[in-house]
Amino acid sequence: MSVSDLPLPEHVLEVPRVNDSTHMYLEVENGQRWSIVDATWDRGLASLFPINEWYRDMSLAVPCLGFFSLEQSQRCADELSLPSIEIDNTANKAFFLRLNQWLEEIRRQKPLS
Repeated sequence: MSVSDLPLPEHVLEVPRVNDSTHMYLEVENGQRWSIVDATWDRGLASLFPINEWYRDMSLAVPCLGFFSLEQSQRCADELSLPSIEIDNTANKAFFLRLNQWLEEIRRQKPLS
């Protein structure tokens, strides 16, 4: 996933950040069928992002640049550690703050009915 592929305003995108990122979601088996479960965006952001309903087939919440094999996914999960998360959060802290401020503004503009 590339942050610059998301429909974000310039005042959010101009904040320095690590642009490329992985995106985690679940795949669950229901009988003979596998389904994506991705709850990244809430209904308050439906005007901007794909919002999944729990009773329907879900789609990925962000543009996909590629998929990992099961082995690659396991390697990523094994390498994921608290220090690596802290490094990512530190590198992207200002961006995450600006992004979340903007998302809250969007939610306030269109309250849920």
